[in-house]
Amino acid sequence: MRSVIEVEAAAKLVPYDAFAGADLAYYLVNAGNVDSAIEWLEESIRRDPTPMDWYFGYLAMVYYFAVRPAESVVMMQKIKEPWEVNLAAAYARLGKMDEAHASVARLLGGFFSLPRCSTGGKRC
Repeated sequence: MRSVIEVEAAAKLVPYDAFAGADLAYYLVNAGNVDSAIEWLEESIRRDPTPMDWYFGYLAMVYYFAVRPAESVVMMQKIKEPWEVNLAAAYARLGKMDEAHASVARLLGGFFSLPRCSTGGKRC
């Protein structure tokens, strides 16, 4: 795919630039190269002495796309202000619905209450 070729060419221009590697991983994911994107993001986090939160957030999203929700949660929890929608999705995929609901509640800031199932008061 042309976008992957162009991303790889751009990365060769700045092979040790952690920011560029993390940023270019976005295009790898969009091209369906999830495993390569994970490698690039992990390497960017390793190379950067003070990685930015979005490195972890984006890696969390890519782990989710790779059906690795437990790792997604771990990465998302490294962020000062976790991306609640993505965190909720990962928790839901893990079957941790209470955590998923709590994440959505934090996102909504208490404006809405989440519905409960009609049987036994359990969450839906």
